[in-house]
Amino acid sequence: MDVGHLFNAIKKQPSLACITYVDLASFIRRASLLKNDILQPQPQRISVSHVPDVLPDSVTMFLATSLDMSSDTVNNLWYIVKDLIWELPMSAETSAEDEVAFKLHVECTLYLPVKTCTNPDCTAWQHGTLLKKEEQRRVVVFTHSEGARPGWTVHVKCRECNTNYHFNYSVKDQLRTYYNGIPQYIQVLDHQFVELNLAMHWMDLMQIAVSATNCGHLYGIAQTHGTLRHTEVIVTDGVTVGWPCCAVARCKNALESNRHRFCTAEHRHLKSVCAVDGCSQPVMPVGADGKTHKSCDDPVHLRMEAANVESLRSGKSRTQRQRLAKLNDSVATHNVSPPIVTYAEEDVPLQDVEEWYEYDKASGAVRFRQAPTTTSTGVSDVNGCSAKDIPSKIKATFRRQRTNNEQLIVRPCGIISGCGTMYHHEAVSNVLVSFFFCRKDYANLFPQDYGRENVLPPTRT
Repeated sequence: MDVGHLFNAIKKQPSLACITYVDLASFIRRASLLKNDILQPQPQRISVSHVPDVLPDSVTMFLATSLDMSSDTVNNLWYIVKDLIWELPMSAETSAEDEVAFKLHVECTLYLPVKTCTNPDCTAWQHGTLLKKEEQRRVVVFTHSEGARPGWTVHVKCRECNTNYHFNYSVKDQLRTYYNGIPQYIQVLDHQFVELNLAMHWMDLMQIAVSATNCGHLYGIAQTHGTLRHTEVIVTDGVTVGWPCCAVARCKNALESNRHRFCTAEHRHLKSVCAVDGCSQPVMPVGADGKTHKSCDDPVHLRMEAANVESLRSGKSRTQRQRLAKLNDSVATHNVSPPIVTYAEEDVPLQDVEEWYEYDKASGAVRFRQAPTTTSTGVSDVNGCSAKDIPSKIKATFRRQRTNNEQLIVRPCGIISGCGTMYHHEAVSNVLVSFFFCRKDYANLFPQDYGRENVLPPTRT
């Protein structure tokens, strides 16, 4: 029965004219849970697959009382939707199907227990507006019945009073306030959550097993074991430093000259476009002083370019440029594909670490920032809990970009199976993209057709 026939049949019954959709959905759900109670009192000659035409008196009374309907309304409604109810799965079957669907198609998402600001002095709380300045973060959720699962947590911030709302607590003026009650998931680290049932299970085990080691043994005994399957283990490691490359992300074309920021083939025209990310305006024309610019006439972008030039004159930048020049010389002595030219200290400096610019709207100041070290993780750590406004971060490409390094795929026996270029961070996610999902020679790396899912995630040394 489709929706059109269902509603047309209800319209034809005067006693059902005022029934609400909520009552209809509740009737269908509760009646489907009582299939056994409806079938058992029927005469023996009734087939199990046949829908009973009449409800037992006890079921009719229950539905009428719980839904505030008359007995005639219940019987009329049953006559219309009985075929639909009999086709619905049982509650346990529905829960299992929903659980499988969520496992296959979505990840666990942890939302805040509050939807509006809880600060009584905030105008957002007074108007009941929704918290909308959200930020998502990848996490690992440890559950009692399903083990470790990937997931997301949503962190929001009130635009009016600058209160930060996390999953278990809120932060206002550097004061952390936990929500009332015990949450279903407890945050133990920045990217790790533990289900309450699992935490209670640990508490029970500590009363019996005393040590955490014994708790682990009991957990392994109680939970079902996995099945055996074939796996292949590989190790990836960087063997050489990177070289200058096109400033466009993931562009693999070689530079024509070490003075260029962009490759000749596809992206040469970008040198006449503002270097600030997200800006498509043309660069400033050459002035009377003969200076060329890499930014447009936007005052903020011009101050960013000036901050970049000033950073090149500092002692720290000069030391870093000398170090990079030596690295360039060492790269030039190796015959590595793709072909490169001899790089030395050039007019267009190299950008070896992550750089950005902080723009303070209140004062109009622009500050040049550099990451202290390059990391190897695939998840960016969020700064500590702070209720202060953070200056806007803007990125630009005033300098030449460089690849991270050359990576080798090595088997545990020492045989090298392949190599590739790591264009960005040396992260596990980039290894998977570079060597497994975007490689035409994947069959050469793993001749036996076991499938990608049987390859153990690579370990970086």
